[in-house]
Amino acid sequence: MPFIVSTIAASSNWRNAILLSVLPAGILLPLVGYRFKNSSKNHSIKNKEISIANQLMQKFRDIIKKVFKNREIVILASVYALTGMGSGVASGFLSLLAYNKFALDTITIGAAISLYFLAGVFAKPLMGLLYNRWGARTALAIPMVLSGLLTIGVALMPWRISFLPLVVLLGVTVPISPIILSAAADRSDQATMASSVGLIYTCYGLSFISTFLGGWLAEVHSLELSYIFAAVFFWIGARTALLLPRKKSANGSTNEQVTHVP
Repeated sequence: MPFIVSTIAASSNWRNAILLSVLPAGILLPLVGYRFKNSSKNHSIKNKEISIANQLMQKFRDIIKKVFKNREIVILASVYALTGMGSGVASGFLSLLAYNKFALDTITIGAAISLYFLAGVFAKPLMGLLYNRWGARTALAIPMVLSGLLTIGVALMPWRISFLPLVVLLGVTVPISPIILSAAADRSDQATMASSVGLIYTCYGLSFISTFLGGWLAEVHSLELSYIFAAVFFWIGARTALLLPRKKSANGSTNEQVTHVP
């Protein structure tokens, strides 16, 4: 999609490119309305309904308490939040970096961003394999350490030819969601699994904080400093992942390698 939008922007104008970005929502929203067209309409709430609502609210509070008491779920949510903060800056400012530092044209920038996300598509099965082999602790720490290094590399490497390969490699290391969600499913009971996933995605949404601060750093200091700032989030996330227990083998011994993180 970034490649298509950038091509239209270069050949036509940005207004048409933005209109094209609305197209998926324009297709999906009527389909959602059609899917739920037979949903029951709201009626006045009777006493019995109020009682049921109170029971559901109490159950909701009990589940939330159980989620926050699960230390490993809280750690996974923290790791995913830190990943979102790092990747929000790293991917959000790629177009600025490509234009300001390497003077790339619009179509090339769109292709680079598309390749970044395409690399993530192919990387997700690899992340699942890492989780199966090493467990969440090491499988999270290694990609996040590499993401920090590649984030700095993308910003500080002086050669124009290095930009695209580093962007693709960064796209490979960033998508850790299969590890996070698999680990959350393994560490939650049936009653709290959905709420645990909800907490994890809510924490991931905190990435808006880093993009705001990253933009301020770029404005006041330099875009390169913003990328160093993003790398720090990745490394803190890697260190946080090491708070998870090591994976145990069938005989009960630990077989997960210890990862040293800066």
